[in-house]
Amino acid sequence: MNKPLRIVTNNAITTAEHSLYLNPAKYLVPPELRLCVFAHDNGFLCKVYYRRFMRLKPFISNRAMVRDTYKEYIRYKFKQEKYARKRLLVLGNDHDKLTFLTNDVNDNSHLLSRIHNTLTFIVKATSHISPEIEDVEGLTVDNSYCRKILKNLLTIEYEKQSKISHSKDPSEMYDELRISFNYLQGDADSRVNNKSKSKMYSNSAVFREYDIFLVLLNETIGTML
Repeated sequence: MNKPLRIVTNNAITTAEHSLYLNPAKYLVPPELRLCVFAHDNGFLCKVYYRRFMRLKPFISNRAMVRDTYKEYIRYKFKQEKYARKRLLVLGNDHDKLTFLTNDVNDNSHLLSRIHNTLTFIVKATSHISPEIEDVEGLTVDNSYCRKILKNLLTIEYEKQSKISHSKDPSEMYDELRISFNYLQGDADSRVNNKSKSKMYSNSAVFREYDIFLVLLNETIGTML
């Protein structure tokens, strides 16, 4: 009878289904580091978080395509996305909607808090809790929700990347979906009256609906997905 696969190294204990990593500091940002560095160098702390997000890539999926989508998504979020504009287009000037972390666009402490919450979300989405362990705090259900949300998010991200690369004018589609977020503005029916843009906006309808709900989710749980 074959023995179950079990590989033990200084960094991890690996079985056929899961890996237990013995150095969580490689994937998490300790509170003492956040408090110490934040007072001196916000840019360095952002780089610390960026590396943590990238180190989680192997745990995202067994499929290379999904892992690559995640890598491009994180790179875009840190290096190009103007999230403040995207958030403003969704929330508008509704004061009630803007009360949560209303100054985070200009306040690095709020921004870093959102980045930290987002890293925690990804860690939960990629974590496994053995069914043999009593789930007192509902962590299994919580992690399951995070995993499903992340899976849907990466599916949408893959579709966006595919639409940009297969567009007749990739630069225009990139600006639409990644820079200007014009598909989030106003009423979709009024925009499609412009014949030259009607196909672009109609194709972006699914993205528009998803991103609106994603921004609202971020406002609810303090993330920046």
